[in-house]
Amino acid sequence: MKFGQSKLDYRSNVLSELRRKTPSQCPGRPLKIGAFNIQIFGDTKYKRKDVVDVLLKIMVRYDLLLVMEIRDSNGDSFPKLIKDLNALNSKVGFEFVISERMGDGASKEQYAFVYRSNIFTAVSEFTYKDPQNVYQRPPFAVLFQTDCAVVENFVLAGIHTSPSEAAEEIAHLNDVYEDVKAHFKSENIVIMGDYNGDCTYVKNSDWDKMKFRIDPKFKWLILDDIDTTVAGSSCAYDRIVASGSDLIKYTLPNASVFYFDKEFNLNKELVKDVSDHYPVEFEIAYDKSKHGIQQYKSIEYVGSINQDRIADIEKALSTNTKNNFAINHADETFIILVKESPNIRNVIDELESFHENFPYLLPTDLLEEVEHYDLYPEFRGWDKDQFIITIKLVSHFCEISIKHVFED
Repeated sequence: MKFGQSKLDYRSNVLSELRRKTPSQCPGRPLKIGAFNIQIFGDTKYKRKDVVDVLLKIMVRYDLLLVMEIRDSNGDSFPKLIKDLNALNSKVGFEFVISERMGDGASKEQYAFVYRSNIFTAVSEFTYKDPQNVYQRPPFAVLFQTDCAVVENFVLAGIHTSPSEAAEEIAHLNDVYEDVKAHFKSENIVIMGDYNGDCTYVKNSDWDKMKFRIDPKFKWLILDDIDTTVAGSSCAYDRIVASGSDLIKYTLPNASVFYFDKEFNLNKELVKDVSDHYPVEFEIAYDKSKHGIQQYKSIEYVGSINQDRIADIEKALSTNTKNNFAINHADETFIILVKESPNIRNVIDELESFHENFPYLLPTDLLEEVEHYDLYPEFRGWDKDQFIITIKLVSHFCEISIKHVFED
């Protein structure tokens, strides 16, 4: 929805405004889609410039973003936020579709989908009717169209469960899926958002009873061991669940969490003021050739080094042929190690070897995180795939990124 445009006008005009994107308007890269609970967003939060600045830096990363927990009672603050977002880059306009205010209590919330108008068109919207009165905030779904991705039409449905009723609300998402599929006549559907789907709210015994969880037509992109909460606990509250053969086929295997505190080097107090959740995200392939698609995945792990190991860095530089890594001295505090391999297992073997030689530069817990990447078959790659690993050592921190170039 354009800033200043009424929802009624939007509903009446959106179909007539449907437009085809020209190649010059498309970014020529995978499209990044996310979901972010921004925790009680209204006038009070909008007045915090430091908080808004961080929110804008997060939001501008996405081509399409579900925003949850909008408690903008007078309806002014969220449009102002989008206006600020557009002010960051006048050449690329963001628009949004927002739901009605909903909830059982006094603190009613809204869902919103924020999207780049040069890439996406919001075709129509749908709020789940909730005939069994299961949801405090019924899921809100929008059909999007784009010429900038292999899958040109798909539905995104947002959900923010009530923590105390999370297990029951998640269990009924199969009913939501069926209604959304019937309404839009599409199986390419993503149900994403704050499921509150872990820890004390949803137990392991709950999952086994859920058709939505065990039905193979649903692909859970954010797994149970992923931490999506800012708090000290490690809980996979936020989830992305995809369906539809085309959408699943052309969804890159790089769904992840954006840890904005580490990315922007924020202090803990400011992070908590921004949100108690991290955004979750995935990407859709943008191109398809006669040989299939060729895209990439990138995954990053960050760990702490207990002390400044300058001597170890110098040793690594002096043995730059060790473990077949190419080592470059980028500046006085950086070294970058790059390794290409056709198989993630080979990459992990190289990292294990590097860890044996330089245990203080590659912490054990960080290595274990990367090893976990090999547990899922869809991440292991095929004969023509290529994995490029980069290690950055910056004083007290070690960052590993794995770039997966693959063919389907």
